[in-house]
Amino acid sequence: MRIGFDPTAGELDVSGTANELTALADVVRAGEGGLPADAASRERSAYSEALRTVKVRTTEPPDSLVVICVDVAALTLLIRGGLEKLAVLANSLAEVARWERSGHVHIEYHPGHYYLDPNSAAVVVNSPHGSMP
Repeated sequence: MRIGFDPTAGELDVSGTANELTALADVVRAGEGGLPADAASRERSAYSEALRTVKVRTTEPPDSLVVICVDVAALTLLIRGGLEKLAVLANSLAEVARWERSGHVHIEYHPGHYYLDPNSAAVVVNSPHGSMP
């Protein structure tokens, strides 16, 4: 899995195989754990930083909004939130993992968003078959 990060824009770009995206969805759904990322992928990305890991943590109460952010010093993608809202994010990730076509989905806060915290970073999750047709 490759996770690019643009610190200036605060945006993330996630790509990987179907198995890697499914594993990410599983860790998010579980609410605890981590996964490695391919930090050597910077040369293949338009993003200036390549993150090394993903860490997920559950917060209380179970309906707490999801915060997606980056620990820049550790080059780590941090995802935290209540289990109910993490499950919604996990479902979106698992759906992209099942795509049989190219494309991507934007996961980003907008006013009234039902599972993302306003402080969450914007994330683009790419299909295992590539970002665009």
